[in-house]
Amino acid sequence: MLTGPAGIIKFLEFLHGTLYPNFKFEKVKVHIDTPTQVFAEYHINSKSGISGKDIRQQFFGHLLAEDGKIKRLVEAIDVVVAAEAIYPKGLSDVLANRAKK
Repeated sequence: MLTGPAGIIKFLEFLHGTLYPNFKFEKVKVHIDTPTQVFAEYHINSKSGISGKDIRQQFFGHLLAEDGKIKRLVEAIDVVVAAEAIYPKGLSDVLANRAKK
């Protein structure tokens, strides 16, 4: 779990600088947009800075706000695509690492 601005900055530096250098969101569709919540889907098409593979990822995000500040942000992704971005052999590397434990 990320806590506070420093935790979020560290994660975003990894996401933007290491995993998906220079990515941008595409095909953004906002399904809920109220003063207290937003629910949207968005995509990225990027080359992984770790595995070197071309990655096409779809995200879903739900943000809850209170008093003008983010109270909670939950995102969902395709974990198989994320494994392809992070590990050289993708999901088979994840399974091999789990078998070692």
